[in-house]
Amino acid sequence: GFCKRKMFLIYNGYDFSNIKNLKIDKYLNKKISKFSQKKIALFGRYEPIKGHETLINAISLLKKENFHFKCFLISPNVSKVKSAVHKSVEKLGIKKYILFRNGSKLKFQKIMREIDILVLASLSEGFPNIVAEAMSYGIPTIVTNVGDAKYIVGNTGWVVQPNKPKKLSLAIKKALNEVGSNKYYVRSKNAHQRIKNKFKINQTISLYNKAWYSII
Repeated sequence: GFCKRKMFLIYNGYDFSNIKNLKIDKYLNKKISKFSQKKIALFGRYEPIKGHETLINAISLLKKENFHFKCFLISPNVSKVKSAVHKSVEKLGIKKYILFRNGSKLKFQKIMREIDILVLASLSEGFPNIVAEAMSYGIPTIVTNVGDAKYIVGNTGWVVQPNKPKKLSLAIKKALNEVGSNKYYVRSKNAHQRIKNKFKINQTISLYNKAWYSII
Protein backbone atom coordinates (compact mmCIF):
# COMPACT_ATOMS: atom_id res chain seq x y z
CA GLY A 1 0.00 0.00 0.00
CA PHE A 2 3.02 2.33 0.11
CA CYS A 3 4.16 4.39 -2.87
CA LYS A 4 7.32 2.70 -4.18
CA ARG A 5 8.66 5.98 -5.56
CA LYS A 6 8.80 7.36 -2.02
CA MET A 7 10.15 4.30 -0.28
CA PHE A 8 13.66 3.06 0.54
CA LEU A 9 14.20 -0.49 1.75
CA ILE A 10 17.30 -0.73 3.94
CA TYR A 11 18.03 -3.98 5.74
CA ASN A 12 19.61 -4.04 9.17
CA GLY A 13 23.39 -4.22 9.32
CA TYR A 14 25.67 -5.71 11.95
CA ASP A 15 28.96 -4.80 13.52
CA PHE A 16 31.00 -7.99 13.43
CA SER A 17 33.69 -6.77 15.82
CA ASN A 18 32.56 -9.37 18.38
CA ILE A 19 33.32 -12.16 15.96
CA LYS A 20 36.07 -10.59 13.86
CA ASN A 21 38.58 -13.05 15.28
CA LEU A 22 36.23 -16.00 14.87
CA LYS A 23 38.01 -18.39 12.54
CA ILE A 24 34.89 -20.15 11.36
CA ASP A 25 36.57 -23.39 10.17
CA LYS A 26 38.50 -23.90 13.40
CA TYR A 27 35.49 -22.85 15.49
CA LEU A 28 33.08 -25.25 13.77
CA ASN A 29 35.54 -28.15 13.84
CA LYS A 30 36.01 -27.65 17.57
CA LYS A 31 32.27 -27.34 18.14
CA ILE A 32 31.46 -30.46 16.13
CA SER A 33 34.14 -32.48 17.91
CA LYS A 34 32.46 -31.68 21.24
CA PHE A 35 28.89 -32.58 20.24
CA SER A 36 27.15 -34.49 22.98
CA GLN A 37 23.45 -33.85 23.37
CA LYS A 38 21.88 -31.90 20.54
CA LYS A 39 20.45 -28.50 21.46
CA ILE A 40 17.91 -26.21 19.84
CA ALA A 41 16.83 -22.80 21.16
CA LEU A 42 14.13 -20.21 20.85
CA PHE A 43 15.00 -16.66 21.93
CA GLY A 44 12.37 -14.10 22.83
CA ARG A 45 10.16 -12.57 25.47
CA TYR A 46 6.93 -14.41 26.13
CA GLU A 47 4.21 -13.14 23.84
CA PRO A 48 1.76 -15.41 22.00
CA ILE A 49 3.03 -13.99 18.71
CA LYS A 50 6.50 -15.47 19.37
CA GLY A 51 5.14 -18.98 18.84
CA HIS A 52 6.24 -20.74 22.03
CA GLU A 53 3.14 -22.96 21.90
CA THR A 54 3.84 -23.93 18.29
CA LEU A 55 7.35 -25.04 19.24
CA ILE A 56 6.14 -26.93 22.31
CA ASN A 57 3.56 -28.81 20.25
CA ALA A 58 6.22 -29.60 17.66
CA ILE A 59 8.47 -31.02 20.38
CA SER A 60 5.64 -33.23 21.62
CA LEU A 61 5.46 -34.77 18.13
CA LEU A 62 9.20 -35.45 18.18
CA LYS A 63 8.87 -37.05 21.60
CA LYS A 64 6.75 -39.77 20.02
CA GLU A 65 9.68 -40.58 17.72
CA ASN A 66 12.04 -40.89 20.69
CA PHE A 67 14.39 -38.08 19.62
CA HIS A 68 17.03 -37.10 22.19
CA PHE A 69 17.71 -33.37 22.43
CA LYS A 70 17.22 -30.33 24.63
CA CYS A 71 15.29 -27.17 23.85
CA PHE A 72 16.39 -23.92 25.49
CA LEU A 73 13.70 -21.26 25.94
CA ILE A 74 15.74 -18.10 26.42
CA SER A 75 14.07 -14.87 27.47
CA PRO A 76 14.63 -11.69 29.47
CA ASN A 77 11.34 -12.48 31.26
CA VAL A 78 12.00 -16.17 31.70
CA SER A 79 9.68 -16.46 34.71
CA LYS A 80 6.80 -15.31 32.52
CA VAL A 81 7.75 -17.92 29.92
CA LYS A 82 7.79 -20.64 32.60
CA SER A 83 4.38 -19.72 33.95
CA ALA A 84 2.87 -19.36 30.48
CA VAL A 85 4.04 -22.68 29.04
CA HIS A 86 4.13 -24.77 32.23
CA LYS A 87 0.70 -26.36 31.77
CA SER A 88 1.36 -27.26 28.14
CA VAL A 89 4.78 -28.74 28.96
CA GLU A 90 3.30 -30.84 31.77
CA LYS A 91 0.27 -31.92 29.77
CA LEU A 92 2.35 -33.02 26.78
CA GLY A 93 4.92 -34.80 28.95
CA ILE A 94 7.92 -32.98 27.48
CA LYS A 95 9.41 -31.54 30.67
CA LYS A 96 12.70 -33.43 30.19
CA TYR A 97 13.22 -31.69 26.83
CA ILE A 98 12.80 -28.10 28.05
CA LEU A 99 15.40 -25.87 29.71
CA PHE A 100 14.69 -22.27 30.68
CA ARG A 101 17.43 -19.63 30.52
CA ASN A 102 17.44 -15.97 31.47
CA GLY A 103 18.75 -14.18 28.40
CA SER A 104 19.53 -10.99 30.29
CA LYS A 105 22.05 -12.70 32.56
CA LEU A 106 23.90 -14.99 30.19
CA LYS A 107 26.48 -13.67 27.79
CA PHE A 108 25.18 -13.82 24.24
CA GLN A 109 28.40 -15.35 22.87
CA LYS A 110 28.29 -18.10 25.48
CA ILE A 111 24.72 -19.00 24.54
CA MET A 112 25.64 -19.05 20.85
CA ARG A 113 28.41 -21.53 21.56
CA GLU A 114 26.03 -23.84 23.43
CA ILE A 115 23.30 -24.36 20.86
CA ASP A 116 23.26 -26.20 17.53
CA ILE A 117 20.05 -24.99 15.90
CA LEU A 118 18.07 -21.77 16.35
CA VAL A 119 14.29 -21.89 15.97
CA LEU A 120 12.14 -18.88 15.15
CA ALA A 121 8.52 -20.01 15.59
CA SER A 122 6.92 -16.56 15.41
CA LEU A 123 3.49 -15.88 13.96
CA SER A 124 4.62 -12.45 12.81
CA GLU A 125 7.92 -10.53 12.60
CA GLY A 126 9.54 -7.58 10.92
CA PHE A 127 13.27 -8.22 10.56
CA PRO A 128 14.18 -10.76 13.27
CA ASN A 129 17.70 -9.78 14.35
CA ILE A 130 18.20 -12.96 16.36
CA VAL A 131 18.20 -15.02 13.16
CA ALA A 132 21.01 -12.98 11.58
CA GLU A 133 22.95 -12.86 14.86
CA ALA A 134 22.78 -16.64 15.31
CA MET A 135 23.80 -17.24 11.70
CA SER A 136 26.83 -14.99 12.16
CA TYR A 137 28.02 -17.56 14.72
CA GLY A 138 27.50 -20.36 12.23
CA ILE A 139 24.22 -21.59 13.70
CA PRO A 140 21.74 -22.90 11.11
CA THR A 141 18.21 -21.70 11.70
CA ILE A 142 14.67 -22.93 11.27
CA VAL A 143 12.27 -20.03 10.70
CA THR A 144 8.61 -19.48 10.04
CA ASN A 145 7.88 -17.60 6.84
CA VAL A 146 7.18 -14.24 8.48
CA GLY A 147 8.61 -10.80 7.81
CA ASP A 148 12.11 -10.98 6.34
CA ALA A 149 13.05 -14.27 8.04
CA LYS A 150 13.04 -16.24 4.78
CA TYR A 151 15.26 -13.67 3.08
CA ILE A 152 17.75 -13.62 5.96
CA VAL A 153 18.10 -17.42 5.95
CA GLY A 154 18.25 -17.83 2.17
CA ASN A 155 19.18 -21.44 1.38
CA THR A 156 21.19 -21.96 4.57
CA GLY A 157 18.32 -23.18 6.78
CA TRP A 158 14.71 -24.30 6.80
CA VAL A 159 11.53 -22.28 6.27
CA VAL A 160 8.05 -23.44 7.35
CA GLN A 161 4.64 -21.84 7.51
CA PRO A 162 3.73 -20.22 10.87
CA ASN A 163 1.48 -21.92 13.42
CA LYS A 164 2.05 -25.38 11.90
CA PRO A 165 3.52 -27.61 14.64
CA LYS A 166 3.74 -30.69 12.42
CA LYS A 167 5.70 -28.90 9.71
CA LEU A 168 7.94 -27.34 12.33
CA SER A 169 8.58 -30.74 13.90
CA LEU A 170 9.60 -32.17 10.50
CA ALA A 171 12.06 -29.30 10.00
CA ILE A 172 13.52 -29.79 13.49
CA LYS A 173 13.86 -33.51 12.77
CA LYS A 174 15.79 -32.80 9.56
CA ALA A 175 18.03 -30.30 11.34
CA LEU A 176 18.76 -32.61 14.27
CA ASN A 177 19.66 -35.43 11.91
CA GLU A 178 22.31 -33.17 10.32
CA VAL A 179 23.90 -31.95 13.56
CA GLY A 180 27.48 -33.19 13.86
CA SER A 181 27.75 -34.22 10.21
CA ASN A 182 29.73 -32.71 7.35
CA LYS A 183 26.45 -31.42 5.91
CA TYR A 184 25.88 -29.48 9.13
CA TYR A 185 29.41 -28.09 8.93
CA VAL A 186 28.85 -26.80 5.38
CA ARG A 187 25.45 -25.37 6.28
CA SER A 188 26.90 -23.60 9.32
CA LYS A 189 29.71 -22.10 7.30
CA ASN A 190 27.29 -20.90 4.60
CA ALA A 191 25.04 -19.31 7.23
CA HIS A 192 28.00 -17.42 8.70
CA GLN A 193 29.16 -16.27 5.27
CA ARG A 194 25.70 -15.14 4.14
CA ILE A 195 25.38 -12.73 7.05
CA LYS A 196 28.89 -11.35 6.59
CA ASN A 197 28.26 -10.82 2.88
CA LYS A 198 24.76 -9.34 2.96
CA PHE A 199 24.34 -7.51 6.26
CA LYS A 200 27.50 -5.52 6.99
CA ILE A 201 26.93 -2.35 9.00
CA ASN A 202 28.94 -0.32 6.47
CA GLN A 203 26.54 -1.34 3.72
CA THR A 204 23.59 -0.21 5.82
CA ILE A 205 25.24 3.14 6.60
CA SER A 206 26.00 3.68 2.92
CA LEU A 207 22.37 3.07 1.96
CA TYR A 208 21.14 5.49 4.63
CA ASN A 209 23.52 8.14 3.33
CA LYS A 210 22.35 7.53 -0.21
CA ALA A 211 18.71 7.84 0.88
CA TRP A 212 19.24 11.11 2.78
CA TYR A 213 21.37 12.69 0.04
CA SER A 214 18.78 11.83 -2.59
CA ILE A 215 16.17 13.71 -0.54
CA ILE A 216 18.44 16.71 -0.06
